[in-house]
Order: sequence, then C-alpha cells, then structure tokens
Amino acid sequence: MSFCWEADVTSDFGSISSLSANDDIETYVAIHESSAVPLTNGEGYEMSNSDGEAPVSKQEVQPPLASSSNKPGPEMGQKSDKVILARPVPVGRPSRPRFEHEPLKEKGEEIRILTILPNKSDNLSAPLECKIRHVSIEKARGYTALSYEWKTNVAKASILIHGATFAISDNLKHALLIMRHHGHEDMWVDAICINQRDEGEKSAQMKRMYEIYQQALEVAVWLGPAADRSNEIMDGLARISRTANHRLTLKELPAPAETEAIDKFLSRSYWERVWIVQEVAAGCSVQIYCGSKKVSWEYVAYLSDVWKEFRQGEGKLLLACTVCDIRASRIHYERKPKDTLQILSETRHSKATHDEDKVLGLLGLTSDWARYNTEIDCSQRPRDMCLSMTAGAITQSRSLDIILLGRKLASQKPFVRNGELLDNQRPLPSWCPDFVHFMPSRSEEAMISYLGNQGKRVFGKHRIRLSTTGSSTLRNVDFKLDLSAEVLQVRGLEIGLIKALGCAANEDAGHLNQDESEFQVRNRDDEAIYNALSRTLLMYDEEYDFYGESPTFLNWFTQGTYQSWFGEEDHRDVYSWFDNNEALMIHGKTMQERVEWGKKKWIGPRTFVRKVFELPQAVFQRRAQPISFFAEGHIVAAIRSALDEGLRLMTIDRHRRIGWATEGAMVNDKVFLLPGCTLPVILRPRANKGGYSLVGHAYVHGVMDNEVWSQVTSSQMLELVKIY
Repeated sequence: MSFCWEADVTSDFGSISSLSANDDIETYVAIHESSAVPLTNGEGYEMSNSDGEAPVSKQEVQPPLASSSNKPGPEMGQKSDKVILARPVPVGRPSRPRFEHEPLKEKGEEIRILTILPNKSDNLSAPLECKIRHVSIEKARGYTALSYEWKTNVAKASILIHGATFAISDNLKHALLIMRHHGHEDMWVDAICINQRDEGEKSAQMKRMYEIYQQALEVAVWLGPAADRSNEIMDGLARISRTANHRLTLKELPAPAETEAIDKFLSRSYWERVWIVQEVAAGCSVQIYCGSKKVSWEYVAYLSDVWKEFRQGEGKLLLACTVCDIRASRIHYERKPKDTLQILSETRHSKATHDEDKVLGLLGLTSDWARYNTEIDCSQRPRDMCLSMTAGAITQSRSLDIILLGRKLASQKPFVRNGELLDNQRPLPSWCPDFVHFMPSRSEEAMISYLGNQGKRVFGKHRIRLSTTGSSTLRNVDFKLDLSAEVLQVRGLEIGLIKALGCAANEDAGHLNQDESEFQVRNRDDEAIYNALSRTLLMYDEEYDFYGESPTFLNWFTQGTYQSWFGEEDHRDVYSWFDNNEALMIHGKTMQERVEWGKKKWIGPRTFVRKVFELPQAVFQRRAQPISFFAEGHIVAAIRSALDEGLRLMTIDRHRRIGWATEGAMVNDKVFLLPGCTLPVILRPRANKGGYSLVGHAYVHGVMDNEVWSQVTSSQMLELVKIY
C-alpha cells in the first residue's frame, strides 16, 4: 500500500514521513455479512414488522414501534432501576411485543435517550438490548448523538428496548453494533428517540435538532461498513493523528487505484444526505466511524482539503468537501453565521427523501430563519413551504428583493416525498423562489451575498447597496400579496421596452436579437450614448466612479484589445465578445459605429501628447489612469465579470437607455422599477391573460442611484403591476 501520508513533526526525533496503511487490518466482515441474517426473538421467530412499514428519512413514518413512560427519568449521568415498561401489542404470531413511545412533554422540553446495554457475549453481532428514558433537554449531558444515513425504507433488522422489539434499518443496526463495541452507552438516535408517527412531536423535535447535536458529548459519524480500501485510509489518518504538530499532505500524486479509493471514501452516500450537514456542523467533538475503525473529524477534514487541492480544476464535486467547509466556517466564523440563502446555495447538491427536508434539515445553521416567518411543520407540502417563506420574507422586511431569486420562467421540477410525486404539481409563481430545488445561476449567486448583507457588491461600485427606488425605510412600500391567487400586486414605474439584445459570451453573432424599429432610429445625441455605453461596460469595475468621469477609455481599450488577440485569455474572450456584438444596434447605430465615433471625437495628436506626459505619473503612482496601460486590465476584468454571469447588453426604447439584461430576457420585455426592490426587474406580459411574469433583474445606466425614482411625486404616475 503506498498512500503517502506525510506528517511534519517538530520534535527531538526530527521528521516522520511516509506513514503507510496496513493492507491486512481486521474488519467487521462478520457484522457486514450478518445484515442478511435477521435477528430472532429467542423463540426462533424473525423480528419483522407486520405492518410492512419502516423509517425512510429523518422525519418519515417509523414502523409501529416504541414505548416509554411519560414519567421523566433520572438526569444524564445517573443510573436508575426505574425503567419504562413496554406495552404488549399482539402481532398475529408468537413474538415479543413491539415497543411504543410514550409522549414527551409538550413544547419540546424533553428528549429521549437510548441506553445500549453491554454485550454479554463474545459475539460482536449479538442482539442489541437497550433501555430508553426521558430527559430534560436543558440538563441532558454525556450522550453521543449518532449521525448516519437512513438508506432504506425497509426495516429488516430490529433491537430490543425493555424487552420489546423495535424495527430499524440494517445500516442503523450496524452503526449501533459499532457504537456498542466502542463503549458508547447513552445515545441519541433520531429514528428511535423521536416518535416518527407523531407529526407534532417531529416538528417540535426538529426545532431542537441543532441543540441536541451541539450539546452532545460526541457526534458519532457512521460512514458504513469497511469497503473500497477504507481501512487503509482510516489507518493512515489514525497514524497521522498520533504525530506531534501534525500536518497532512500528499507527498506525491497517488496511483490511479489509490485515487479511486480516496474518491470513493469522500463520495460515500452518507455525504449526500442533507441532514448530516447540520449534525456535523453542530457537534463540539466529532468522530468518524467506518467499519471497525475510528478517527477524529479533523483528519478527515485535512484529507478533504488536500484532495480539493489535488483535484483542483477537474470540476469534480465531492459533497464531503462541502460538509467539511461548512463545519469549518461554523467553527472559525461563529460570529458571522450564514443566512438561509447562502446555506441553501452551498448545499444545493445534497439529497433528501422528502423535498421539504432540503430546507428544514438546515435550519439550525441559518442566522435569519425568523425573517421568513414560517413555522416548522413536517406535514407542510414543499410547494406551500416555498410560498410561505417568500411571503414571510416580503412582509417581514417590507422589501421585494427576494423575488429577484424567483423561479421566473424556468421549468418547475416536480415535488417529491418518499420517492413519489406529490399531487397538485402546479409550477410556483414566477416571483417565488424554489427553495427546495435551489440552483442559483452565476448572476443569482452574486445576488445572494448582496441580499444577505455579507459586504459584497452586486456590481463593482464603491457603494455596497444600490438604491434604484430609494431606501425602503424612507418610502412606504405599497404591495399586496394574494397567496390564494398567487399574485403579487405592486405599483411600479415602467422604464421602457427592450428593443435590442446582444449575444452572451458563449454565443456567436447569430444570437443578436433586435427589433426592426431599431434600424429606423436616427438619434444624433452621439456623445451621451457613447458615454452611457462606456459606463455600462464599466459596471463591475471597483473604480467605476473614477473611470466613469473619462469614458474615452473605450476607444483606447478596443484598440488594445484587438492587438492583444494573441495575449491573455481574458483579453481574447472580451475581444471575441466585442467582435460578435459589433452589429448590435444601439439607438440607431451599431456598437462598432459608436466606438468609431468616439475615436473621431477623442483621439488625436493633442490627446496622444497629453497621455504621453501622464504616463510617467501613472507609473510612479501605480494608479491606473483612464487611458493608461494600467486601465486595460481593470476594464477587461469588469467586462469579463458581466460576461461570466451570462449578461447581455440591451437597449431600452425610452430616453436612449442602455443596460445589461439577465439570461432569459427577450425583445419587447418590459423593464420596471418596483418600490422595495433595489434593482430594476424585467417583466414579460402574459399573452391573453393579463399581468406579467418575472424574467429577472437588470442593470440600467442612469437609474441605479435613485435618479429616476426620486422624480416620482405621486402614485398616479405608477402602473398597477400584477405579477403571476
């Protein structure tokens, strides 16, 4: 075996390196194989569930199981002879009674703790015997919270709780056997400690989930039985953990077989489940169990970091790396917790058996759930939850910014629960984000950090917050949200119709889309249009205000870009984009003609001489001047940022406006300013239905800093806009 685990050690003995794993480590093969052998009740009968039901996700229905007393038991750390007896339940053939839960105290003040009794035999897969008790959550201490994958919807195995049977999945049985082997007694296991048949209890306990894992003595992560050389990986990590001042690196590139083994270890199906993200992030002490092996979380996190660096540029997604990053962020940046939109974006590829779990399983990690004014309800349909969250965000904040992440005109993915399509599969309204299938585009990702007040600019301007319609705290945001009709009504100001659309960075000139009327325009205000075009292209530059004062850069920049066709990749891409958009009509003239006008206006002997004298000062100050060689890099980066988000140049029929449109916009879409929305929105009239559908947001030169909205003196100037 040649995994190259290198440990840099500062000690009297120098450096220890090239620690390799052992190929012949014993595993619990017997345990793994025993999953096919059902446990019996001591009388030769299999422990089966006569109802044919089984737990299938963190909040799904558990087979008819469980019983415990409603009397609180001793506090954690104390033992008591008082146990909670099971009620016998007839099952149609000779067998033990099934265990049934007794109710917890209301308001989620209690949790159940499962105690695994010691193994009295030498058989590692001997039947699991347990007890259960109720404990105040405020005083619960000293227990281990299990994080695992539910895997199957068939409970093929079982355990004994106070002598009564409780059906569980094979994967959970394996996990509990390993926990017993490692000496764990007091456990919190969701499938057992929550009555999966009680929707009210599930909702109440879900609110406490983060707290339960946070105050556990240990969070035990069960990756599953040993497979695909996982023992070698675990042994290598364990050896690293025993060195002083450890630092995990890969000494050399692994052989293909080893690469595949690490990929499989970090790609196990455990990492895909959305619930484990919160469970791992909450734990104060996290241990990884795989087969019979155990290692501290930090060494798996190191492996994840090294592997990300090794795989950099391949575009391969490993959800284990996402989980590690979220936990690291939670530990090191606790003072700046992430908001709901950020967490949903980062976990977009995680999976859940119930669609609503994609949101509910992450609530403990969010800092702003109260903003959505939505009760945690396990019985709520995912579509209704999305509508409720959007309505809550609008009414709580008195802002419409959340609609900028709406479904828009994208096709609606079906909502699923327990692998089956739910009925009433109507698409969400265009203004409502699909928080369940949350897959933001590049443009929307920039919007998420902007809306979350994370100190990011949605554009490159010095001001972090834009104000197309002024501050919502200074104006009364008048809107009506009718959830029954699923319509948002608001009075807005129409900026105009989109009359021409350029092609995106990945499109050729054949994708130019422009209204024939654009070819008939004869606009002589060339200087104003040239300046507007230049400043629109500069939208993403951090020194927008500086460059915007002297937009003559466009002439010099285009010349420099043409000449740099064989230069850096960014320059070539921007040149190619310019080339494909040369024929775009911008209020009566093509973009190429607009650039040529600038050359005639601004470039001449006097300008050249002046810039020659400015160049030494620019070099000395290391500050980019509008037409200096330093400016070109800034401008290329600004345009490239817009192109990376899939934006397209657009012209608007009124007031010779120019801007950027998001993906999906079409000619004859309308651009509006809406009160409470910090960016212009693109709306599309609904054919023969009235009202509009939301297309996306826009950047429009000359309206982004309240220039137009401040002139609105009466609501009579506004149009009643109905968005469906």
